[in-house]
Amino acid sequence: MTEAEWLACHDHLAVWAAVRGRLSPRKVRLLGAAFCAELRKSSRFRTAVGFEPWAERVADALMSLDTARTSIRSEWGDDHFFGGLLEDDSRCVRGVTRILALSGLQDTKEDVRRRQAACDLIRCVTANPFRTAPAVDSAWFTWNGGTMQRLAQGIYDLRVFDRLPLLADALEDAGCTDADLLGHLRGPGPHVRGCWALDLILAKS
Repeated sequence: MTEAEWLACHDHLAVWAAVRGRLSPRKVRLLGAAFCAELRKSSRFRTAVGFEPWAERVADALMSLDTARTSIRSEWGDDHFFGGLLEDDSRCVRGVTRILALSGLQDTKEDVRRRQAACDLIRCVTANPFRTAPAVDSAWFTWNGGTMQRLAQGIYDLRVFDRLPLLADALEDAGCTDADLLGHLRGPGPHVRGCWALDLILAKS
């Protein structure tokens, strides 16, 4: 797959195959949570409800896998399809792959839209694999009394991704000129936890 193909591809499984080996366990789990949130929009996948917040807490080391499993076991059971999000790292990759495959099995208008959404989510979480990641300047973090860092953390914690353009403005004022980084923050999204540009500022892998 070339860079142009990766950027324009509408085949969610092909986009995933191109980057899955590059993602940290945290990003895999957050991406799986984002897929669940997307599936939740459809009445066909109501059982995706309930797994997203647990997966996010585990991804950010706010809760252990054992605690998360215990917390949801009584309601969802041990063999729930979406339970792959709460497996160990290697099994989680397989679980996310299964969830992703499920999201676009048919050729209805909704499935086509869902496949495109999955591609966009993957491209949000994964920086362009054909380009070198932007270099981070330590001066950005001290600019204006640490405003940028506080803004970035607030966006992440509160999931207010509509404020990402404000973060881009702050970065630019602090001296950032990287077009890929600024462009992604100002782009239409979708943006989710695990967004590569936001993670870069927060030093999250």
